[in-house]
Amino acid sequence: MEIKYIEYGTKEYEENVKLRVDVLRRPLNCDMDEEERAFEKEGAPIVGLYDQGKMVGAGVMGFVDEEQIEIKYMAVSEEMRGKGVGNAIMDELEDYARRNHYKKVVLVARTGVLPFYEKRSYITLGEAYEPGFVPVMHIRMEKELKE
Repeated sequence: MEIKYIEYGTKEYEENVKLRVDVLRRPLNCDMDEEERAFEKEGAPIVGLYDQGKMVGAGVMGFVDEEQIEIKYMAVSEEMRGKGVGNAIMDELEDYARRNHYKKVVLVARTGVLPFYEKRSYITLGEAYEPGFVPVMHIRMEKELKE
């Protein structure tokens, strides 16, 4: 498996968006509009994880401030779940944060995947809620980074 950083607007970017929509939105009869992804035009770190040339995982970060960076999207194709794809993407995103001197990674996770993030030392903040864009409960989480 290989991780690649992806440039906004490329063929690989469109592949990344399609994977995210297929995994995160289509099962809920929702879509992901361009406005929702507008921040990605500003140099957001976008990664794809490839297995035998096929993108099987995607991750996107958004800039918060000088000390925090947010994981905005994280998606793993159904056939590759449980095979280390999610951890490989998270390792890369957290390493990106460390290399760029961020002290904390924040995210909003679906409550169904809390165990995945908790195993990676993320802690929950506040109560679960249903955001307006998908009918699934979410909760804010964060992780303090060590050098």
